[in-house]
Amino acid sequence: LTKRIEDLYHIHVSFDQGQIRYLETITSSYEGVGHYEPLKHYAEVHLLLEPAVSGSGICVIDHAKNLDPHFVRSIMRYCYRGVAGVLGGYPVTDIQITVLGGRSHIKHTEGGDFREATRRALRQGLMYCESVILEPYYHFELEVPSGSMSKALYDLENMHATFKVETVESTVHIEGKCPVSTMRNYIKEVMNYTKGAGKLNVEYAGYDKISDLKSLHLTYDPNTDERFPTGSVFCKNGAGFYVPYNEVEQYMHVPYYLKKTKTYSQQNTYKDEDLTVIFERTYGKVKTRLSDETTYNRHIEKQAALKEIKPTCLLVDGYNVIGASERLSALAQDSYDIARETLLNMVGNYQGYVDYTVIVVFDGYKVKGSLGSEEKIGNLYVVYTKEAQTADAYIERATKELASSYRVYVATSDLLEQTIILGNGAYRISSREFLHMMETTSNASKEAFERNKEVSRNFLLEDLNKIEDK
Repeated sequence: LTKRIEDLYHIHVSFDQGQIRYLETITSSYEGVGHYEPLKHYAEVHLLLEPAVSGSGICVIDHAKNLDPHFVRSIMRYCYRGVAGVLGGYPVTDIQITVLGGRSHIKHTEGGDFREATRRALRQGLMYCESVILEPYYHFELEVPSGSMSKALYDLENMHATFKVETVESTVHIEGKCPVSTMRNYIKEVMNYTKGAGKLNVEYAGYDKISDLKSLHLTYDPNTDERFPTGSVFCKNGAGFYVPYNEVEQYMHVPYYLKKTKTYSQQNTYKDEDLTVIFERTYGKVKTRLSDETTYNRHIEKQAALKEIKPTCLLVDGYNVIGASERLSALAQDSYDIARETLLNMVGNYQGYVDYTVIVVFDGYKVKGSLGSEEKIGNLYVVYTKEAQTADAYIERATKELASSYRVYVATSDLLEQTIILGNGAYRISSREFLHMMETTSNASKEAFERNKEVSRNFLLEDLNKIEDK
């Protein structure tokens, strides 16, 4: 295409992968208020913002009874143009906007005034609504050889996909839903690890809640966006002044349509919190002065917290350890149940000596319809993964979640899994090394027990010998 365009039109064109178009929506309702009153202008608008059905876009309803129809049409026209959300500044969708009413001035109101008041009402309402970011999703069908299934399932877990797996002879068919942001270049990787034998078909499946909000690295500040202000403009002493969104209620001219306004008595009573706010607004933030003794004690407590040693958690890849042991592998050829039970007995004895939190994970992704399970046997936590979830994927997630509270070790000989858990801040132990540790600990404890136990005396034989001597 690049060469053809250049030959025909002498224009050099380049292609890239494009950018993801994110959207925002709301999950709660609020009556937003917008006021625009610089000198010789006037308009106030009240809008009810409500979540709408997914994929419905923007829906505007006229419920105003005290505004001229041409002002209402101006408000509705601007609502359909859309507005930026308050989380990342992305366009807002799937929202129902009801025009409740407002106020105009017979002399000072112009057509553009309601446009300004409308966008301020939208943004003020969004600041109080609970918002979420949406991203586009693919519906995908992936076919890979059975030998590549573990790699495919691992990748799909990392891409935040939801899917189901079917195996037909030597081919694995995986169908599900996945964010466009993580899957759009995945076909190249499929071709690489299946050596050209894999197939991936995708089609657009609409928008849904974002799978990984941290990946966006949001820095958007809605209060500094001049295109879509969150506050309103009021007039005092012949001059307009800006009021932040959280103070508009104190200045607005029309009371709320759907909730009661605040009532203020002539004799105001203030709480300690209110007095603190007034004092800090006038004289600056209050700084509490601590005594030297208090400062020293806090320093000691901080140092002690830094030196606190985290408890240890050991994650064991069950089938990987069984495969590394000749004895357990031989048992597994006859019965996997016996091999698993033997391993759990060995790990249970080891746990009693080291006093770690131990989690043994067994693959359940080949079990049709498996929902997975977690149980506690003695002091061990035993996990069977659900269908289409590998032990590798479970251990990767567990290391991320436990790293903040535990010193995490993982017993496995899977090189890819070892690399991943090292990146998550965990420590790796090979399966053979773990088997050796269990055997060494067990033998050392037995020897210590034999050395320290009290030598029993056979008092019956001693008494019989004394009788015979007499």
